[in-house]
Amino acid sequence: MNIKQFSKGLVNGMHLIPVCCVCGKIRDINNQWHVASIPSTCEPSHTYCPECFRATYPELVAEAEANGLL
Repeated sequence: MNIKQFSKGLVNGMHLIPVCCVCGKIRDINNQWHVASIPSTCEPSHTYCPECFRATYPELVAEAEANGLL
């Protein structure tokens, strides 16, 4: 992943990059998660990647699955 790929995913020109607060992976514009470094011109916007969300909040995942939401 390079700076051109990051720049395509900037939110409203604010240079926000979604970063998993657990593992540090970065989400691209195609909603895919990658191990990459954050460009110095961007600010991280912390969130959870799917794997870390499942590991951190298994009870929420189980409830969502039980209710047909996942």
